[in-house]
Amino acid sequence: MIDRDADRDTGKWGIAVRGGRKAAALLYAAVQLLLCVNIIVLTFMLPGNAWPILLALLPCLFLLPRIIPALIRHCDASDTLKELAGRNVQLHLLFSAALSIGTGAALLL
Repeated sequence: MIDRDADRDTGKWGIAVRGGRKAAALLYAAVQLLLCVNIIVLTFMLPGNAWPILLALLPCLFLLPRIIPALIRHCDASDTLKELAGRNVQLHLLFSAALSIGTGAALLL
C-alpha cells in the first residue's frame, strides 16, 4: 500500500491499485483474522495435547488490535503505513517464534 502510486505507474495491478488502499487494509485484516481462526481450528483438530499451539495467538492478541484500526484509519498516510509495516514484521516474527515454541511443546506433551 505504501508504493501504490508507483505500482500503478509501472503497470502493477495488485489489490491496492485495483481496489484502493481501504480495500487492501480490509483484506489485510481479514487475512490476519483467518490466520487466527486457522490456528484455533488446527489446535482442536490435532490429537493429544495440542493446546500449546495456541501460544501463537499471543502476538496477534497484543499487536493486531493496534495494527488493524490504525491501518484502516490511516491507509493514505505514508508515514503511518511505514510504522505499521514495522509492527507487521514484529507481529510475524513473534507469531513464528510462538508457533514454533507451541508446536514443540505440543509434541513433547
